[in-house]
Amino acid sequence: MRFALFAIAFSYLALFAWSAPVNQHHDTCNAKKVRELAHTLDMRELDARALPEKLVEIDGNIYHLRRHSNQGVHGVTYQVQCGSYKGAFAKTKVTSQEEHATYDVGALLFAGTDHKHRRWLFIKPSPGVAFDKTHAYLRVRHDAQACHHLLNHAADLATAAFEHYYTTTHWAHGDLTRGNILFDDHITSANLIDWDYADRPKNAPHPADIHSKVVRNLGHLCPPLRHH
Repeated sequence: MRFALFAIAFSYLALFAWSAPVNQHHDTCNAKKVRELAHTLDMRELDARALPEKLVEIDGNIYHLRRHSNQGVHGVTYQVQCGSYKGAFAKTKVTSQEEHATYDVGALLFAGTDHKHRRWLFIKPSPGVAFDKTHAYLRVRHDAQACHHLLNHAADLATAAFEHYYTTTHWAHGDLTRGNILFDDHITSANLIDWDYADRPKNAPHPADIHSKVVRNLGHLCPPLRHH
């Protein structure tokens, strides 16, 4: 019975792959990869949220996606496994506001619609890691004073990045959490990702408020300061 299911899945995917129109500008997963993945996926579960891998047809092209290990709190994020967009992040259930913000800040690679009329964004991988994954943090994480000094420096960088995006695009990042602020290993630069909650306020947020928010959101990563 299981063999029959795989055979059906393989036949369906082979037809699905070869009947789809080819976009001449983008190299997507080749037929061999589609056939290999068809042997491991049950077609009845192809669109299930819990699956670690999936094939998605977007605007006539087939993409092999794998669920990313570092998930955000606002939905499942995948990573493209082959083709011209290999390594890019993919997400669906996005708002038009998020799509526009992602485009305006220069992070959007591609946007399209799948066969179920769901909107997908393919997003550039951003350099950097979370604050507590940097070498600079790991060196001082047990020293409360040094850690908080580094945290304030990181908040300065994140605030500068926030102001840069707001000044150049008028988008204000609305979710300055640990996973959405990335730093280089020595914490000399910061980058903001994931524009789910971006908006365009009439008045620019005050830098001191942004700085305080970052410190508050990352402060638990440092030992508490002892006041004498």
